[in-house]
Amino acid sequence: METKSVVEELDRRFGIPGVARICEGNGGLPRIHITGSRAEGEMYLHGAQVTSWKPAGNDEVLFLSTKSRWQEGQAIRGGIPICFPWFRTKADDPKAPAHGFVRTKSWQLESIVEEEPGVLVSMSIESDEQTRRWWPADFRLVHRVVFGPELTLETRLHQYRQNPFAVRRGPAHIQPSRRCCESAVEGSGYSTFPGQHRFERGKGAAR
Repeated sequence: METKSVVEELDRRFGIPGVARICEGNGGLPRIHITGSRAEGEMYLHGAQVTSWKPAGNDEVLFLSTKSRWQEGQAIRGGIPICFPWFRTKADDPKAPAHGFVRTKSWQLESIVEEEPGVLVSMSIESDEQTRRWWPADFRLVHRVVFGPELTLETRLHQYRQNPFAVRRGPAHIQPSRRCCESAVEGSGYSTFPGQHRFERGKGAAR
């Protein structure tokens, strides 16, 4: 399916008139454009990467490089990338993609919901033949972002027990103040490791 028809179908299914729409972004990549009353923002399905956040009444908060190569297999430079399952160079394989492989793959859009804190966007990605080339483990990663007066990012990793693994993950090259908390919750058949990152314009105190 051509990119234009994919974008149109996603917008038909998930778009919210006057609040969020799915359109073609740089390089023709599918992009979610947020125009809520509390904040404006942009998020690409490519890497599930947030590339813009402007709280109401404020200027752009995130940096985005003009040298980004907007195409499949290439990382978007700037914004808030997801580095998973390793950060920097893979210790046992220098030929593996730097900062992991999910930031250069297209994610699945799951939902867009307007809530009291802002506009919530949820995306997910799962292991496949390509990811197993670099990392022989089965997983499902869910990334949720709330665009509002605060920018909140939550990443949940579902690890299937028949193939346990260790990870090093997190957003990188973040300019605003960062707060994060991590915990582990075990469930039937998998483990879930939540990590939450919250940003506020001009505020850096943790709570």
